[in-house]
Amino acid sequence: MKYTRLLSYIFCITLVTATLIENDTSTNQPINNTCALVTHQPHSQRCQFIKDNQCHSDGLINYYKFYYCKFGFLHSWAIIPLTICLLTCFLGVGITASEYLCPNLYTISKFLKLPDTLAGLTLLAFGNSAPDVFGTYHAIKLDSLALAISELIGASLFIMTVVVGTIAIIQPFEVPKELFIRDCMMYFAVFILVVMSLLIGKLVTTICILLVLCYVGYVGIAIYSHSQKKAKIKRMLRDQRSRGQFSNDDSSMVNVDDIDEVYLDGIASLPTIDDLNLEQIRQEVDTLGQLPSRDINAGSIGTFGLKMLLNDLSQHSKMKGSIQLSNERTLSVDQGSETEENEIITVDDFDNVFLRMLFPQLSNWRESGIYDKIYVAITLPIQFVLRITTPVRDDSTISEINNDIYNLTYDDFTPTATFNYSQDKKLVLIQSFLGTLFLSRSLLEPSWTSFFMSLFAPSLISASVNYIYPNHFSDPQFISNIKIINYSASFFGFILAICWVSFISDEIINILHIVSTVYNLSEDILGLTIFALGNSIGDFISNYTIATMGKPIMAFSACFGGPLLALCSAGFSGLVLQSNYSMELSGTLAVICLALFGTLSFLVYIVPQNNWTIDKRIGKILVSIWVGTCTLCIIMEIK
Repeated sequence: MKYTRLLSYIFCITLVTATLIENDTSTNQPINNTCALVTHQPHSQRCQFIKDNQCHSDGLINYYKFYYCKFGFLHSWAIIPLTICLLTCFLGVGITASEYLCPNLYTISKFLKLPDTLAGLTLLAFGNSAPDVFGTYHAIKLDSLALAISELIGASLFIMTVVVGTIAIIQPFEVPKELFIRDCMMYFAVFILVVMSLLIGKLVTTICILLVLCYVGYVGIAIYSHSQKKAKIKRMLRDQRSRGQFSNDDSSMVNVDDIDEVYLDGIASLPTIDDLNLEQIRQEVDTLGQLPSRDINAGSIGTFGLKMLLNDLSQHSKMKGSIQLSNERTLSVDQGSETEENEIITVDDFDNVFLRMLFPQLSNWRESGIYDKIYVAITLPIQFVLRITTPVRDDSTISEINNDIYNLTYDDFTPTATFNYSQDKKLVLIQSFLGTLFLSRSLLEPSWTSFFMSLFAPSLISASVNYIYPNHFSDPQFISNIKIINYSASFFGFILAICWVSFISDEIINILHIVSTVYNLSEDILGLTIFALGNSIGDFISNYTIATMGKPIMAFSACFGGPLLALCSAGFSGLVLQSNYSMELSGTLAVICLALFGTLSFLVYIVPQNNWTIDKRIGKILVSIWVGTCTLCIIMEIK
């Protein structure tokens, strides 16, 4: 009954997603093939050719006119502004997914009280894989199935070769046997379905359904396995406690790998280190054996989960000696207070409160390194647009508000608010108005009705927020009202983040189409290289960082769930669009498929032979596979 209710919530969220992305299906038409002939025209006539043949790309910008008319005087150098647009889109979709979509989904999962395993495999996995999921959807919608499939397989190949290989080169590691076998077998099943689509030449409804069922089955198996092992560990620990002592006999020892897998599950969402009570778990099995160094598995959450874990690890790495849980909470609060005070002093250096609210990235500008400053400067326009349109209720915000609620409830003295509610109210009002305006303009067709709704709906939502948001910390309705604001903002931010990811993914597909036209490239090579790398580079950086911190298994675990969900998302996209899209199995796509199949087969064979260890030798071979595959595909493309 419990899981039925939880799964019904997930179904509702999935239905909202399908409705949002289905709404604009009829507004986009396949690009006119006549436009590809523009490269055969003289440079001076290309702009006029584009206008005469009404060449256009659906989206915010007509990239045909952008390249051939606006920057046609640059000739071949016109690719530079087009590349800047593409990089901006990749940054935008990555920032939206990691800083807005995933945090809001994490808060929603806590509100729905989803188990960590279920949340990690569904909501948070979807959030982190959103760029691939929506990129696939828009590519299929524009009748570019080859681009979608090549991106999915290319991204999977990149992660299974370059990312896993780099992790092994940095620090060899032993893989969890059962998880490795389960994930590899599921990968093979999904891969076979994708290859069947390529051989048939269509993405038929039957295969779409099977792809979706594969991921549902994967989630079910993972949850069942997790619950069974957790129950087994609890029974064994309870039995050993009842004896009054722990036996030194190996036969009675609890399998430490099972404990790691249960409490630090690689496919679960990432709670904080405090929530996991790692020290307590270690004390329970202290005399049963030496714990390995695989503290936490990142699972299928990817960039967002790894980012959360990096913050936790960086805080705990500063502590020396043994950690006593009884004092842990006090130490954490004190350190957090000192950090907060320092941040407030830094923020107060700004003269304009409005700037502090809209550009929080600038609060630590003076202390930031040169690379951080460059990144902030580049992404500041993107961050600004997202900041004023998309509410986000991340874990730190919720924790700070909950701390105030606790003080208000249990403190005998008059509590003092630690969260700036006045500033937050102003920001939420701005976000509710502009976010609703963006949402209405995105979902409604241009008409007088949509014009009226685009004015009425934002005003109504903003007025509701202004009425519900408590005016003062001592307001009698403060606790109930602030909870309504928190979770309403999370759901609203989730919907807006989906719209932004979908909107930006559409722009990426349109840019890739014009690139393929300009350089006469196939969609297969674009999917393998630019599209796949653009959507995977964030995961590579996160996994690389985790591996350099001495946590290779954590990084390795993140290399399965996300790509697996992305591959299965092709089935979801096909079901939503409800059409049999045709495609041709080209030589480039065949090479990519063979490379991924060879990589999976190589890992399934060599890892057990190598005592379930992926060492530097295997890592170098994996990286070589990707380099060789890309080289071969580029040579085939040139010829």
